[in-house]
This record gives sequence, C-alpha cells and structure tokens, in this order.
Amino acid sequence: MVYTATLATETRVYPGFRAGEHELVTIAWPVLTAEDIEKMASLPTGKAGLQAKRKLQKKRVLRLVEYGLGHEKGPLLLTLSDLSLMIGVADSTISRYLQELRDETGKALPTKGYHFDQGVRPTHKTEIINLYEVGVDESVIALRTEHGQASVGRYIRDYERVKLLLANGTPQAQIATVISRRESIVKEYVKLLQKHHPELFAEKPL
Repeated sequence: MVYTATLATETRVYPGFRAGEHELVTIAWPVLTAEDIEKMASLPTGKAGLQAKRKLQKKRVLRLVEYGLGHEKGPLLLTLSDLSLMIGVADSTISRYLQELRDETGKALPTKGYHFDQGVRPTHKTEIINLYEVGVDESVIALRTEHGQASVGRYIRDYERVKLLLANGTPQAQIATVISRRESIVKEYVKLLQKHHPELFAEKPL
C-alpha cells in the first residue's frame, strides 16, 4: 500500500500547531504479505481461530511500525487511525495491540501522537530508565529508543532528582512541586525506583 507518513523530528507541538507543518513522506508499506494471506486462509475456527487472528494482526502492526522506523527516508510515523485503516480494525484495538507489543518487546514503538507527546507517556521513561540503570550511555539510549539526546537527558535528570529527594526523606506528595513536574509523572519515576532501588522504600530501623 502506498501511504503517507510523518517524518519523526524533534519538533515540539504547541496549541494551534497544524498537522501539515510536519514533514510528510510517501512510501510503499508491507501491509499484507504472502505469508499473511497463507495464515489467514488456514485460520482455525472458534476461539482458537479468533486468538490466531489477533496474533496475526499484532504481528502486522509490529511489522508496519518497525518498517517505518527503520526506513531509509525515516524514521516514519503512522497514527493509530493510519494503522487502523491498514489492518482493518478499530483504533481502540490498535491502541491495545501496541500497548501489549510494548510490554512484550520492551520497545517504545511510537505512533505519530506518541512521538510528538514525549514526556507524558510512561513507556518512554520505562525504556529509557531501564537502559540507563544497566549502564547504557545516553547517546546510545537515544539511538536505541529513537529519541533526541536532550529528551533522554531530561528523563534521566528528573529520575535522579526524584531518587535524591526520596533518599533525603522528602515526602512523595511534595516532590512534584519541588521539581516542577506533574504528580502523575513523579509516580512513574517512583514506580521505576521501586523496581531498581527498593532500598529507598525499606522501613528505616527505629
């Protein structure tokens, strides 16, 4: 299918920003392969068939997103609606598939809206902080997660600030005000710290 996607850039959207201001790129996408057709023709019936169909749809979603990200003219981004039209399922189904794929693969798998709304979605932070905690360099993290290095640095700095404040006994409810971040974002960092630094949450001896 020949289809137009959006080039991933570091552009920050703002109120009144028009979709047409993004750079658009038209390429041919591998929406349906010979293997897909073969599998669709041999799907079992009943519940097993429905599960197999969903598994195939998820595989196709993953292929399309990764194809755009890895394209020589890219990385190229599709919207949920784009993927919905290509796969033939509802936007809500695509959204669910992507979340499941992110959990299964550990990859960000950004859509257009996901990419241009960095800092709000927790999966960005999870992937970046997990890499940071195992010692991966910031520049390498930026390449792996397809984020700007400035964005990666901001996530890591905020994470370390939350860590320091917790270590110094600052109540969690006050941290959002101290670092000028939304409370929901602080909660995401706290959840990551519980995973990587459980000692911060251990009860102190009397």
